[in-house]
Amino acid sequence: MTTSTPNKPSAEAKENITGLILCGGKGSRMGGQDKGLVRCQEKRLVEHALEAMQPYCSQIIINANRNIKTYCHYEVEVVPDLRPDYQGPLAGIEAGLIAAKTPFVLVFSVDSLPPPPATIEQLLSITHVDIGYLCDDNGPQYLTSMISTTTLPSLSERLDLGQRAVKHWYASLNTATIRFTGSLFNLNTTEQLQAYQQINKPTYTTK
Repeated sequence: MTTSTPNKPSAEAKENITGLILCGGKGSRMGGQDKGLVRCQEKRLVEHALEAMQPYCSQIIINANRNIKTYCHYEVEVVPDLRPDYQGPLAGIEAGLIAAKTPFVLVFSVDSLPPPPATIEQLLSITHVDIGYLCDDNGPQYLTSMISTTTLPSLSERLDLGQRAVKHWYASLNTATIRFTGSLFNLNTTEQLQAYQQINKPTYTTK
């Protein structure tokens, strides 16, 4: 098995990127648990995302609607959705784009383990379109993405109209994908979490 270590980004590149970790869901498929605080391999899921983002981002934001004091212990900015009633990941992305102080936002959903450094670096290179996102062997991974903050008006407009589907918003914009072999581990249920912890973390190979 080979491992990949992150290339140190230039100071200029890092200053252009905010990291956004989406932790704002209800956790319905995990018995209502706050998934960001669930432990996986001796770390909370939010800690896996934080460690993956830190080499690349000058600012990191956690989007959370519960346990905000706990998330603040990580000494990063914590922002809740601006809209009531858990309106889905687009509401979390909207809050993150508003809070971001950089032109681009690297988005991870806390219930998917982060991709390896080489794949993150490929994703960060997509700055010529509105949104870049990963596509693995299981299909699009819309919430592992690189988003321009210029998309905020179109996102807010869709949410104002009650349109919450991530893929439909993406389809209205100029997008690009990074493809790689393998699959992100989506940990949406207790069963998926238990299954992951029984196997070794795979090595991904980018295409």
